[in-house]
Amino acid sequence: GQMSLVGPRPLPLRDYELLEDWHRARYLVLPGMTGLWQISGRSGLSFDDLVRLDFTYLENWSLWLDVTIIDRNHHLGGKMNILEESGFTFDMGPTILTMPQVIRGIIERTGRTVSDYVDIVDLDPQWRCMYEDGTVIDLRGDVDVMAAALDRQYPGQGVGAGWKSFINYSRRMYGLSEKVFFYKDIGGIPDMMRATPTTEPGILKDVLAMRMHSTVGKTILKHIKEPHVAQMCEHFLQYVGSSPFLAPAILTLIAAAQADHGCCYTMGGTRNIAGSLARILE
Repeated sequence: GQMSLVGPRPLPLRDYELLEDWHRARYLVLPGMTGLWQISGRSGLSFDDLVRLDFTYLENWSLWLDVTIIDRNHHLGGKMNILEESGFTFDMGPTILTMPQVIRGIIERTGRTVSDYVDIVDLDPQWRCMYEDGTVIDLRGDVDVMAAALDRQYPGQGVGAGWKSFINYSRRMYGLSEKVFFYKDIGGIPDMMRATPTTEPGILKDVLAMRMHSTVGKTILKHIKEPHVAQMCEHFLQYVGSSPFLAPAILTLIAAAQADHGCCYTMGGTRNIAGSLARILE
């Protein structure tokens, strides 16, 4: 993979360009989702201190150190950090929940009632996109409603049909992933080919449609030419920390996950998801 669980946290490009030469040595290893500086002061540290902690990690790396770093978090839930201020709670990590059926299924399989543990609210509009030129687009959960809204906003351009075409492609990739990726260990293309149920009608056609030579960004433009709507679709990848211009086309499946399973918020913050599982284990 391109990331590790523990390691130097990757920086936005705007910050990377400001690094001094000695800072860049932190990129000699795979970046990680957490590291020494996250458990040693986070935003209270200077950037130089952050880099020095990364070097300490590189010079003293061991599996036990990784376990220690993960175990030192002050809460369950990893990146599900919160800020509590003046009686309000703010998410500092993930905010929205997709595929809520997963957490609901986990709770239900323990014989418990979901609403007793977590309050999941379906959002519609799912988000609002505001552009520098004043354009505003609301992402609606219903595909037909969204297509009609786009046609009203961009009459005569076929944007609604392009949206439907994009979602239909995304659904194919989501369905393929359910059969091949989601519940199997896949380490590479050979594993994927072994895991693919080749006797199932149409599945090889979906595999070929994965556009393994292409990216999410290029696939979006194949269906949607209007630049504002195309940029909105690119955000499906950006909010999970990936670049639509680098990520493989199959990750367009995120759009279908939102369209068909909802874009949700957990009342009280996403930390409550981890908290609900901890209560079940108590």
